[in-house]
Amino acid sequence: MATATEQHQQSQQGDQHGHQQQKENEEGKEEEEELKTSEPVYARAKSKDVPWWLESIEGKVREGSERELLWNIRSYPCTGLGAFLNPLLPHSPAYPSIIKTLQQGATLLDIGCFIGHDLRRLVIDGAPSSNLYAVDVVNHWDVGYLMFRDRQKFSARFVEGDVMFPNQALKALEGRMNIVSIVSVLHQWGLEDQVQALKEIVKLFRSKDDAESIIPQGNGHGQAVPSSSLVVGFQIGSLSARITERNTYRHDPVSFTKLWERLGQETDTRWECDAKLREFEDVGVDGAESAFLGEDARMLQFVVRRVK
Repeated sequence: MATATEQHQQSQQGDQHGHQQQKENEEGKEEEEELKTSEPVYARAKSKDVPWWLESIEGKVREGSERELLWNIRSYPCTGLGAFLNPLLPHSPAYPSIIKTLQQGATLLDIGCFIGHDLRRLVIDGAPSSNLYAVDVVNHWDVGYLMFRDRQKFSARFVEGDVMFPNQALKALEGRMNIVSIVSVLHQWGLEDQVQALKEIVKLFRSKDDAESIIPQGNGHGQAVPSSSLVVGFQIGSLSARITERNTYRHDPVSFTKLWERLGQETDTRWECDAKLREFEDVGVDGAESAFLGEDARMLQFVVRRVK
């Protein structure tokens, strides 16, 4: 029969084993979370033997080490083509009202922010950078400071996180946004993943009552401005909706509207979607450089407002 001392030692050993097992389980969960990513596989390849790498982007940006830094982080088409020097958000029909709303105190989150080029354009056009937030699955943000040399005056807040698998830093933004900008992101996923991403995006918005208590419905000049739950952006679309060779889903305006109808049904919300296809040249993108996307590829522009 074990003595009291032996029983105490056995109890301590059991507790230690339990704590060790719990620690291993927690570490395993953390590793599992780190493995979850919505990134496309090609983004990690780093090879320049791809149709979206241009040896020279002279005339778009000075040649230098910044683009190489970006490419070594991820081999995105926007890096290879120099498209990050062409902010797309100003081409949105909602852009003027977005600036007015931000000046009144609204908040905006840029999903897939890259180096923050769209946000910097907002600031140039009068939006306060203190109302701007940014998220991306990997940090290109610091290279943006190198390129624009504005670390001391550009105060938008950056979060490294994956909207599909939000970490605690991204979850901390839930219920705090009035506007979400999402450019060149949704088209990299299949349809079901797009639905899942939008469900996470819905969580980011303020409640309608909360937003309207902060942002008045008019701008003082008789013009209405969006007060809550506005989603704007651009992505690669198609003349007819289809699944691509990479098993991603490209929308046309009809299918994209249906996507938001489905989101509404599954989240007990309702959204008003205005989507249209535009020629690449209409938004400052070189059509010849985008030829690898296929003859049916177009730029899909969207403005989506929550109405319930």
